[in-house]
Amino acid sequence: MKKPAISLIEGAQPIPSVKDNEDPFDNASDALRKALDALSELGLTRTTRPPAFEPPTDFYAEVRRFEIRLIRYALRKTGGSQTLAASLLGMKTTTLNSKIRAYRINRTD
Repeated sequence: MKKPAISLIEGAQPIPSVKDNEDPFDNASDALRKALDALSELGLTRTTRPPAFEPPTDFYAEVRRFEIRLIRYALRKTGGSQTLAASLLGMKTTTLNSKIRAYRINRTD
């Protein structure tokens, strides 16, 4: 004896059983289409867009810009004194001096 199909959505039609001579994927795709239509009618679907890709961030360029801004800030704050700026930044004066040369920072900025 066959059990009656249970409908989870009011008014939805039960999915017919697969007969021996039918392709089960025909019924499955039809059932899926009906389910998506039902979800759409209930407002439970949304269109999705692929994520907008930004150009990749150049990590080293960002670090460089950040270091330059910090060094310029420290030099302005200390009146151009590399010794005081290095102390403010928590680094040795020789490290600060090599970064100033590497980044070609003008000490009068």
